[in-house]
Amino acid sequence: MRPLIRNAYRCMLALISLSIVGVAAPARAEIPNRPPEKLQELATHIFTGKVVRIYSTVERSSPKAEMTFRVAEIEVASVEKGEHEGRLAYVRFWKRRHLGSDPPPPAHYGHRGVPKVGAQTRVYVMTEEDGGYDVLSPNGFAPIDPQQ
Repeated sequence: MRPLIRNAYRCMLALISLSIVGVAAPARAEIPNRPPEKLQELATHIFTGKVVRIYSTVERSSPKAEMTFRVAEIEVASVEKGEHEGRLAYVRFWKRRHLGSDPPPPAHYGHRGVPKVGAQTRVYVMTEEDGGYDVLSPNGFAPIDPQQ
């Protein structure tokens, strides 16, 4: 192969390789899901029940990120761990959203598997200093089959 063609070929390969690397989705440093045994161990309280309402507020945490803070109102069917008085429990959780066209930075992007209003759920929470219940990240909600 002639040197000019060989150099052009190498440049093309380099450009193709760089474009593939640039297009590939960046890895996000998400927290892996915790197994049920670990959720059980970490939780101060575990509730089962129906999601009655979800309240939310959105805040811009930086020019390229917004945070959605939510509270789920749970009609408690049973308390599997801890003590709770009353038929309702309010549990807090959140979600981060990257804004902009650049790749999102590595970060924890919030809770996954959030139930919809009307769903039966098991929720693993930690009591915080203010007395509120925070859902364990990232998968502190677990669906319950209504047939069980």
